[in-house]
Amino acid sequence: MGVTGDEVRHATFTTTGFGTRGYREREVVDFLGRVADTLDGAGDVTAAQVRDVEFRSTLGRGGFAEDEVDALLDRVERELRAREERA
Repeated sequence: MGVTGDEVRHATFTTTGFGTRGYREREVVDFLGRVADTLDGAGDVTAAQVRDVEFRSTLGRGGFAEDEVDALLDRVERELRAREERA
């Protein structure tokens, strides 16, 4: 089974510490909210938008672990691409 809106909505990520780059938390949370809505059938985020999204770095002030966010986005992109191909 593919990734669900609830899974995306409730995803948690390691918060990076001082001196470690991370993605700005608010940007990630806002985008994943749109993604979750799309997976639930109420949004319009495409696989290409997921692939191309760029979050600003926290530049050593903490944030969400980039590799964890990227791993979830990879799964979401595959799910949305599969849905787009079926449509």
